[in-house]
Amino acid sequence: MATSLNSDHRPEPMLTTLRQELKHPWRALLHLAILAVSAHSVIAGICLLGFPSWMLRVVGWSYSGDIFWPRQAGLFLLILGIAYGAAIWYRPIVWLLIGSKASALVFLLSQALWLEAPRLTVPLGLIDGSMGLAVFVLLLLARRGEVSASGNGSGQ
Repeated sequence: MATSLNSDHRPEPMLTTLRQELKHPWRALLHLAILAVSAHSVIAGICLLGFPSWMLRVVGWSYSGDIFWPRQAGLFLLILGIAYGAAIWYRPIVWLLIGSKASALVFLLSQALWLEAPRLTVPLGLIDGSMGLAVFVLLLLARRGEVSASGNGSGQ
């Protein structure tokens, strides 16, 4: 049986953990958002890793160099996407998701403002920033719900 870590780092059956987590609507929405961001990064990573030239053309980047660097970026996106998914069971990882999406927003917008970048750079940055912001807001709402449900202010 698959296990996960609870807040005390003791293994718990995953299905039990999921049932407990999904009793709270904000937590359920947070999990859906984490899964969506995770899937987005995994799919983008697989596309960059497997089809780097095509993927770069789709987003409007002209690139005539060796495909090693785009493929490496794909591998990193794949690894990040898998790590994002783990945030469902080990909550501190959610800060990696929020921080990396905020960094992507700053990077992509700065590329669009100060360097030559494809038109899609701004929308892609806004999409990344929106994903990070959505997860952040849902995290705050889930925590607020946990505190009010516990009645004693000791929510996670």
